[in-house]
Amino acid sequence: MEQNTNPDGSTQAVTTPKRKQSASLIPRNEADLLYQAFLVNKAWTLNPNINLIWMDQPDFETLIDTGVESFNLKNKSKGGRPILTTGLQKADDEIEDAIRAIKIYLAKKYKTVKAATPYYYKFGIEHVNDSYIYPGERSARLAALTQTISAILEEGFGTEEYGTAFWTAMKTKYTTLYNQSSDVDGTVSIKVSDKNQQLKMIRKVLKSLTCVLEGNYPDNYESTLRSWGYQK
Repeated sequence: MEQNTNPDGSTQAVTTPKRKQSASLIPRNEADLLYQAFLVNKAWTLNPNINLIWMDQPDFETLIDTGVESFNLKNKSKGGRPILTTGLQKADDEIEDAIRAIKIYLAKKYKTVKAATPYYYKFGIEHVNDSYIYPGERSARLAALTQTISAILEEGFGTEEYGTAFWTAMKTKYTTLYNQSSDVDGTVSIKVSDKNQQLKMIRKVLKSLTCVLEGNYPDNYESTLRSWGYQK
């Protein structure tokens, strides 16, 4: 609200039309942001007289292409995670079945569960909250597999169904799945970081261009924004 002074010295309140905030013109959704950047860049190529000191149109186009590539690669890399997660979960279930079998082997060998319990630690089985369980955290579980293989031989269970062959194969499979899962997580983390930096720069350019357009087209600012691809 502004005050205008009349010829007689009195004042009159004048409502100043509000400009659309540039931030509200720029989508939060990443895919929508990239699409808007594509439209704005297309309009910029048709209006070479519009300039930013720190970013020109060809560089902006390259930035968009890089942002789209990072966006697609991030989603593609992340897409492999569910498959690996399912594989690890299946392996975890198999391990739990095998651990139950080992407890039975030990109980038979030492006649009672109570007498067998002190040998659990050799297999990597831990005492947690009054229960004897295999490590739940996957890196710890992976480390325990080597311990289990050694204990299987020491206790003479090598030829059992859940003997040396089972645990050796399980260690190989679990190691592969765990490492692949870690690689995917690392790749996704890097791609997300790259993408976020690129999208941040794209937002900066889009916001800056709204200011330049407002300065160059004060009388038809909003229609000009729409023609450039900005939509509220």
